[in-house]
Amino acid sequence: MSEWPLSFSPDSKWFAFLIPDGEKEFFNLMKIYIIPSEGGKVKKLLNNFDYGGEISFWSDDSMYIYFNTQVGVNYHLFRVSIDNDKIEQITNLGGVTHFTKDKDSGKFFISYSNPENPSDFYYSELENFNDRDKWIRLTDVNPQVKGFLLGKQGTIRWKSTDGTTIEGFLIKPVNYRGDRKYPLIVQIHQGPDYADLQSFSASYFSYVHILAANDYVVFRPNYRGSTGYGEKFKKEIAGDFFRQAFDDIMSGVDYLIERGIVHPDSMGIMGWSAGGSWSNWALVSTDRFKAISTGAGAVNWISFYGQTNLIPWSEFYFKGTPYNNWEHYVEESPIKYIKNAKTPTLIHFGEDDSKIPPSQGEELYTALKKLSVPTEFIVYPNMGHWIFDMRYQMVKMHAEFNWFEKWIRGKEGWIDWRKMIETLQEREN
Repeated sequence: MSEWPLSFSPDSKWFAFLIPDGEKEFFNLMKIYIIPSEGGKVKKLLNNFDYGGEISFWSDDSMYIYFNTQVGVNYHLFRVSIDNDKIEQITNLGGVTHFTKDKDSGKFFISYSNPENPSDFYYSELENFNDRDKWIRLTDVNPQVKGFLLGKQGTIRWKSTDGTTIEGFLIKPVNYRGDRKYPLIVQIHQGPDYADLQSFSASYFSYVHILAANDYVVFRPNYRGSTGYGEKFKKEIAGDFFRQAFDDIMSGVDYLIERGIVHPDSMGIMGWSAGGSWSNWALVSTDRFKAISTGAGAVNWISFYGQTNLIPWSEFYFKGTPYNNWEHYVEESPIKYIKNAKTPTLIHFGEDDSKIPPSQGEELYTALKKLSVPTEFIVYPNMGHWIFDMRYQMVKMHAEFNWFEKWIRGKEGWIDWRKMIETLQEREN
């Protein structure tokens, strides 16, 4: 168990740090602890708070610690009294907001992003934290975004199969019309101890505005196991990894169909890391999707255990080692049910991925080829679990988009590799 980061109070009488709550459980919430700087008893804060905390700064009188934390799809600023552990919410802004204080100048700085604005930095007085109109903007890193036509992103909520309310995002196409049904792309976030947030989407594993500009609805669910909804919600899939979380996802899909937004015969699903694993589960669990793109996803948890550097992760979610819980590991592995697979599947892996090794993709690709399910396998040279090379990011997005166009919309062909290479070379020059 590690403690970080150390934060001294202005009067130098205390220092604070973070520790995962409890000593043995994996993925415990981060709690704030304080200890007198001269030595003494350690005191835990946030005892009755079902979220974690990220230390931001102390009050000038050293009586409060301000901290950022995720609640649902947003990040807010709170403060906690070191005297009585009373917690107060300071901001209630839609978006992802982080507040910091410069130790030398005493000035407050803010990083902020929402679905229409990429992250930028601002300055504000403490009393104006909750009023964006009074912030002073310091950067405008992506001014070109002001000229883009963006899909409108909204937060939606629906009931899952067990009655639990699930939250996520619906991104509507540019020039959306309420009198027609649209093809759907379901995007499953990584983690699963992660969440899609109310921030600007511009990554190679989401790029929702490209899809929205091409008349796709995009759905991003924060399924069971996600952060920001309490400790029980986050840990609930341990020992039952796929079943309830997949119900959360598919009940959201049904909700969109029932509202008349989505055409049920024109759906695709994609994800990276844990999102890739859920995409693999979708492959063997339903034939409702016309196309799947799975990135860095596991397919066989038993072989995965001997290949990954995420052994504690595996033992938490699958309740022990495969040697002591063999049947459960098998039951949760998509490869067991691979004969159910019918959906055309595009597979992506980094060549040097040590978290979810490309051998998992090889197992899936081999099985799909043997079963005559349309499939392609792209390996990105010298890349690990994340694709940092921008050329490869472009390849991933281009190949994936055209995979959906081919199998959902029935467009001829898939991808002209020669033309793509020539385009990338032109951009480099």
